[in-house]
Amino acid sequence: MSNDVCFWDHWTKELKGSIISKAKKFYKLKLVSYVGDNTWIVEPIKDYNTRTYEVTNKKDDEDIRSFECNCQGFQSKLRKFKLRQSDEEAYCSHTVAVKMFAGNEAHNKAVERKMKEEEGVWI
Repeated sequence: MSNDVCFWDHWTKELKGSIISKAKKFYKLKLVSYVGDNTWIVEPIKDYNTRTYEVTNKKDDEDIRSFECNCQGFQSKLRKFKLRQSDEEAYCSHTVAVKMFAGNEAHNKAVERKMKEEEGVWI
């Protein structure tokens, strides 16, 4: 397993590695796909995990806090936040990867619109 992918260390009972690095890996490997109705699917990283997770945007908002994931890490953080056991709002590598994907899709659409407006001239 690569050191840049975060994982739960069962011996120390803590998360090791970087959530951002793992999110970038999901994004770079094209494991994020939009399925409609403000919902994305994040496929597993080969030879790392086997589960597919679903991320939804509950508020149709670009704020990372409006994204929710059905993974155990997100649900645990959400529960602790709601119970005021943590000041940290819930997020996970899947929600960060979806945010990267959604932001890139929005950027690509904006560029396409601008190119059409300029009759195919790249600005």
